[in-house]
Amino acid sequence: MDASLHDALELIGHDRDLLADVLAHAPVGIVLLWGEEHRYRFANERARALLPGGDRLVGLTVAEAFPQTLEASEEVLRRVLRSGETIVQERRPLPSDDPAACEGSIWLDVSYSPVRDRADEIRGVLCLFVDASAHERERRGLSRALAHERDLADALQRGLLAETSPRIPGAEVATRYVPATDGMTVGGDFYDVFRHGDDRWLLTIGDVCGKGADAAALTALVRHTVHAVARYESEPARILHEVNRAICRAPTGRFCTVALVELELSRDRAQATVALGGHPPPLVRRADGDGRAGRVEPVGEPVTLLGVFRDPDLHQRTAALGADDLLLLYTDGLTEARAPRQTTPDQLGAALGATGDAPPGATIDALVHELAAGPDGFRDDLAVVAVRRHAPR
Repeated sequence: MDASLHDALELIGHDRDLLADVLAHAPVGIVLLWGEEHRYRFANERARALLPGGDRLVGLTVAEAFPQTLEASEEVLRRVLRSGETIVQERRPLPSDDPAACEGSIWLDVSYSPVRDRADEIRGVLCLFVDASAHERERRGLSRALAHERDLADALQRGLLAETSPRIPGAEVATRYVPATDGMTVGGDFYDVFRHGDDRWLLTIGDVCGKGADAAALTALVRHTVHAVARYESEPARILHEVNRAICRAPTGRFCTVALVELELSRDRAQATVALGGHPPPLVRRADGDGRAGRVEPVGEPVTLLGVFRDPDLHQRTAALGADDLLLLYTDGLTEARAPRQTTPDQLGAALGATGDAPPGATIDALVHELAAGPDGFRDDLAVVAVRRHAPR
């Protein structure tokens, strides 16, 4: 034999041995499945260590080695043989009693590539895979932790809101709180409705700066301060002054907006007296009696936020309520849910007017659907309170 040919063959043989050694000791699992029956023709050390029964794989078919996953396995293998494409699957479970398994399975990231013979015909599938069980275990642990945090946030949020829509004689009431879709932290929006004497009720709605535990603490401070001051103070503007003082004394460094409404529904008078601390004005939908779009009027002057200045200039305004008029209180989650596009006051008024003489619950549902709900859910939390005065009997 010619010396140069001998050297070339010797070099090829060396390269084959080197390649075989690399494949055998590669840090990823490598198996070669051959033919239509997908028989194991090669499995390197990592594959034999990872796969259950790995030492007996060579010579078996996939159906013989892993009958419990046969359907899913054969589907992807047939697809590779038929189309010649490479397919990648992430987090594919394989039942295993290995102590390192995650909840009864090892989880593999696998790529499937076609293998051709010398005639360029696809005859087999080369599978490369890595153990992703640790990542899957971490993902599941994080998912459980997030679910626990979500449950805590939900429980805390429920504690900061009225448990049910209250009953007000002479009126129909509906309330809604819709958390942001991520739902991971306590939101800053809140509402409250409680009796404030004979034929009088206080309606509170607000939006605290930020989210989480600090926002929840400020929400609780505002609600409890309103309740406490309302025992001796009747005017909404004066109550908000005391709420502002309490916020300024608190060490949170946060601020909030609040709309406070005293609703009076007596035999002689039906009216809403409104004081605003930086909050959007409530709206009154006037009843037209025929179910068509009604006139909508804002009530109140927003002036400054609460918790910013020690002596804000707060005012109150009163609006008479006719039979079947509806009063709507809301947070900016209703109008800013689709930021950067915002719903203007005129657009909100038009949307409310378009609800005609719908009852409070249906009115809120229509507004939330039209103005706030998006394809990915709700970007911000929102609160809405609607009260409709019944016709006097």
